[in-house]
Amino acid sequence: RKFFAMLNSIKSAISTNITNSRNFHAAGRSKVIETQLRSSRRMKLCNLQGIEYSYLSIFAGVEPVLLSNILATTGGMHGLSELHCMLIATVPDLASIVNKKAVIKDRLAQNAIDRAALDAEYL
Repeated sequence: RKFFAMLNSIKSAISTNITNSRNFHAAGRSKVIETQLRSSRRMKLCNLQGIEYSYLSIFAGVEPVLLSNILATTGGMHGLSELHCMLIATVPDLASIVNKKAVIKDRLAQNAIDRAALDAEYL
């Protein structure tokens, strides 16, 4: 059974290479999106290789700055359910890249603009 599952994975990778034969980057990207960013496929591949599956392990080596691109790609390709799982796993890393002082400063500036507009309209 494992043999046939592994054979199907290899055939899928070869098919992707053939489809993207003129663009090696597109072939690699497609394979990563289909195998690594889809948790169900990643789990099956880990089981085939005898590797313990951990949803969080995919993010261990990813720079937090790149997470937003990965999340956008995953949400677009695999839907909201997979995106939700990824968000839960990456919230601490995403929060670490936010410049909180700049966000507060921008929000205060926007509040001042909104207040001035309201004052002008109602006073």
